[in-house]
Amino acid sequence: MTSMANTAHISLTFDQSAQDFVLDAFGKKIDHGYVVEKDNPAVRVPTRDGQDIEAAKFGGVRKGSEIYFKSDLISVIELCEGLRVR
Repeated sequence: MTSMANTAHISLTFDQSAQDFVLDAFGKKIDHGYVVEKDNPAVRVPTRDGQDIEAAKFGGVRKGSEIYFKSDLISVIELCEGLRVR
């Protein structure tokens, strides 16, 4: 059994080709270190709370709604909370 004190830092990562594939599938790309609209790179893609997403912190896209999230633990927890069946 693992206690919270022994919990390691959790990080999600995509290699570059997987990140490019996922973003391209949604019409997005990386430009100047941020996730942006492929057809209009001046427009950065925000998280649900309006934060720009740095390429190194891109965590994925939530199914069904294009809600982008970062790869940090708080963002992943919020994603899981939103997906929880009530």
